[in-house]
Order: sequence, then structure tokens, then C-alpha cells
Amino acid sequence: MDSTTHPGEVFPRASGLRFRYDPARPKFDVVTAIELGDLDRGYRAIDMTGQDGRLYSLTCPLYLGLIVAAIPKFSKGALPLVPKGKDGVRETKEWQAIMDHLGRLPVKGPGKLPVVPVDERAAEVRAIRAG
Repeated sequence: MDSTTHPGEVFPRASGLRFRYDPARPKFDVVTAIELGDLDRGYRAIDMTGQDGRLYSLTCPLYLGLIVAAIPKFSKGALPLVPKGKDGVRETKEWQAIMDHLGRLPVKGPGKLPVVPVDERAAEVRAIRAG
């Protein structure tokens, strides 16, 4: 999505993820740090060197999944994509995840729609320009 903090720059909106980037760096190498967390519990950096053997679960809409799967082709092999799974892949349909989330939101009364809370987290900047 177009960033209001950085007009003209486009970033994916990610929950539980914050990244730092420097647009002056070479193409496909602009991200300088990735952090997992949120405003309530704080963020912690993840190792981007490839030395850490931990696996991270990723959830995304189908259209973004198609883009991610094409990264090796678009980067001409500069960014390989190696899907891994400790216990295999668990698939949940996007519509089901949305319905599950809405079902957990507070309701003001019987027959009413869920109330979607809006607070400072909705405006959190998760793409931090370093350069």
C-alpha cells in the first residue's frame, strides 16, 4: 500500500512485522533489519544472515503469495525462495481466517455486527526509512 509516511513508496502492510530499509542500497537489498512483535509487547530483531535455523510462519492473501512465489524469477535468482516446513503446511482459507477473527470481536448486543476496535496501532509506522 502507498505509505502516508513515505509518499510514493509502496509497502506491504504486515501485522507483527516491522522493517527498516534504505532505498539507496542496491535493488533487492534495501531491507536492513526485520523485527517481529507489536506495540504492546515490543519488537525483537530476527537474524537476516541465514545462520539462524529457526522457521517463521507466514500468512498472506493469495495475490501476495503469487508475488512472493515469483521473487526468484523477478530477481533473476538473486533472492532464492526456499519454502520449508517443520511439520508440513497448514492451509486456512483467507475468508475463514477473516470470519474467525470477526467472530472473536466484541458485539454490542444480540443480532448486532462485531465492533472493530481502532486505536494507535492502526497508525503504527512499520516501514522505517534508514537513509
